[in-house]
Amino acid sequence: MRKEMGKAGVIAGGLVLVLCGAAFAQYPYQYPYSAGVHSGSVGVKLIGFLPNSDSDGLKDFSTGIGIGVDSRYDFGDYFALGVELDYIGVSSANEVYYDQATNAYYSYTEDFGSLALKLDALGTIPLNNIIPFFGLGLVYNNSTFNDTYYGSTSGVGIGLELVGGADFLMAGNGGITVEISVPINQYSDFNGVSVNVGGIEVMAGYRFLF
Repeated sequence: MRKEMGKAGVIAGGLVLVLCGAAFAQYPYQYPYSAGVHSGSVGVKLIGFLPNSDSDGLKDFSTGIGIGVDSRYDFGDYFALGVELDYIGVSSANEVYYDQATNAYYSYTEDFGSLALKLDALGTIPLNNIIPFFGLGLVYNNSTFNDTYYGSTSGVGIGLELVGGADFLMAGNGGITVEISVPINQYSDFNGVSVNVGGIEVMAGYRFLF
């Protein structure tokens, strides 16, 4: 888990530094954030998913990818509420199945996918054309495991997340957004079995201001 968090931190840090430099180089102090100018925004994001390494979770599953869209409403300069819908896929693990009839072991691939609905409370810090944000979110996960031997099984659960990132405002009514999400107790119930479906999400995309 620490290794994954370190990897995610390096990726997020690199994105922030590159985008921060690009924002200042192209739009130095020309498009300041101002209360009342924008009441909210809609963001479209690509997601890199780093699954947890828990034995009761996604141990041995590969990094997944996904897409997300969020709608955020600003309450003045320093607080916002956001609603987000994400889909994560591609994450998979190689498993071994023992067939008692043939007394043999067979290898197969198990796929993991998740649809998450999030409600985030965010603190925002307007710094000219860069707006860092951080906060806490409620997460509803609807996840599925699918393989050729056991078929498909789905589970749902509610957990929390810590969120941090920044919006880099550009010309017009838009800007680049980067974000990292760290799961807290994101367990889902699969026919009576509790499974940790959480993972670190590193996101980058574009935000439309309105």
